[in-house]
Amino acid sequence: MKPIGYANERYLDSAFLALADPTRRAILARLTLGPASVMEVAAPFQMSQPAVTKHLNVLERAGLISRTRRGTRRECRAEMKAVTEVTAWLENYRRALGANFARLDGLLEEMKQKERTMAETKSIEMPQVVETGPIQMATLRAKVPAREIQMQMGALLRELSDEIQAQGVQVTGPWFTHHFRRPDEFFDFELCIPVATPVKASGRVQPGEWPTMKVVRTVYTGPYQGLAAGWGEFLGEIEKMGISISPEIWERYLVGPDTESDPEKWRTELNRPVQS
Repeated sequence: MKPIGYANERYLDSAFLALADPTRRAILARLTLGPASVMEVAAPFQMSQPAVTKHLNVLERAGLISRTRRGTRRECRAEMKAVTEVTAWLENYRRALGANFARLDGLLEEMKQKERTMAETKSIEMPQVVETGPIQMATLRAKVPAREIQMQMGALLRELSDEIQAQGVQVTGPWFTHHFRRPDEFFDFELCIPVATPVKASGRVQPGEWPTMKVVRTVYTGPYQGLAAGWGEFLGEIEKMGISISPEIWERYLVGPDTESDPEKWRTELNRPVQS
């Protein structure tokens, strides 16, 4: 059998038109069981023989049945080759349609999975505009090449922590960083640890204060390797909000490796000051 689009389309159109009528479908189904006379075909349908004959004529023109005379008996029989071709075409069509639906189902499932994955992997909370209170802090200013930041951050934090401890000053919250501009080749920033009382200036360690300001804030959850992507997501949300922000960055490490061994549970607060 030729596939859809070949020369047998006209024949198939004729066959399907003939089979559009339920009575003709029933007549053909009867004749697939064996030859029968017009009277025998008409018996189940409560129809006159002339009415049945009209249906038989349509089926014959479509090539689905033939009529022959044997003596005084005129028999109708199904043309099984034609019926088989129509059945095969329908089966091919069903399979093609099923395959198309399967592909469509696959695409829909893929889209749903992407939506679920995006929802599950969304790394930041909904940004909010908040006003910070003043935070007294001990600071350590540094300018570090971007390629060395991971290696130097631990040493810088220890230097600041050791000086606070040496002065006997109480720490009041998680440490954070204040970047004076968006990092590029260098990180120009100060490490900050909130304290109960001012520290005395000592070497690179200086007293400071996180001033009262209005910021756009979110919280990123995940390992530090994903912070850049988290910031990108955050900045995209800020742009949607239509808020102007200053170049400064405040990044506070609420939960990190010092208190939680699973990096997926680390929580980092991201802040961008709002420009008035």
